[in-house]
Amino acid sequence: MEKIQEIFSNREIALIIWSALFLLFFILKGIGNSLKGLIKSFFTSQLSIIYLLMVLFTIGIIYILHNINLWNKNLIKDSLIWLVTFAFANLLKAINKRTLNEFLGTVNEIFKLTLFTEFIINFESFGLLTELIMLPLITFIDLAQFLSKTENNKSAENFFAKILSLIGIFYLAFSLYKTIKEHAIFFSVENLNSLVLPVILSFLSLPFFYLLTVYSEYEQLFMRVKFMSRDKKNQRKIKWQIFKTAKLNLNMISKLRDKLISFDLYETNDIKIYLKKIKETSR
Repeated sequence: MEKIQEIFSNREIALIIWSALFLLFFILKGIGNSLKGLIKSFFTSQLSIIYLLMVLFTIGIIYILHNINLWNKNLIKDSLIWLVTFAFANLLKAINKRTLNEFLGTVNEIFKLTLFTEFIINFESFGLLTELIMLPLITFIDLAQFLSKTENNKSAENFFAKILSLIGIFYLAFSLYKTIKEHAIFFSVENLNSLVLPVILSFLSLPFFYLLTVYSEYEQLFMRVKFMSRDKKNQRKIKWQIFKTAKLNLNMISKLRDKLISFDLYETNDIKIYLKKIKETSR
């Protein structure tokens, strides 16, 4: 157990234990097939390719960081946690963004939580028994707040939000106390590397998230092209003209996606003029 605690914090161990218990519960209760179906929905062939690209992109970033002495094998756990919790979660968010402002909103969400504060909160965990009790309690309160929000029960939503805020303040105060008391440990090279790594990985992953958002929007746009013409050659010409017009401009792609609904290929074949008009009116 001591060797495990050298690698994982008590909070991470508690999360692993509860996750294993929930998985075992689902299997024993015969909900395994439903769970299997849910997992399959997150690993469709298309999503699996995106996940693979994200992993390869992250490995590429880590390789570069390693070559300039900003990454070492002691940061493997931090890198995996960042990939599983942050990267994959934001992949799904990025797919649903349509405009540059929406994408920047996602970027804001990434950094407004302040990774520094998050690191302080996770710097020192409580005892394993305390963490085993607190984790399901916080999860229950968070779920209760979410359900209250979906049912438009403002009083209940505010009540659970205040409880979560108080718990957050307590965790932050405890972590700050431990940070000040054990400042030598906190400001060690190893901990500072753990602090900086998520920031670097998050910042360097932004181009990947943006290109993924652009790809997702193009995919939705090109689906409409199939209904404009059955001729494959004609479809390719239309797609090429659309790409020449919008390129990697997310706002323009979104604009074309909305405007192409009214384009009738059977009335005119000159889509270049139509695209040019849309581009000029959007300036």
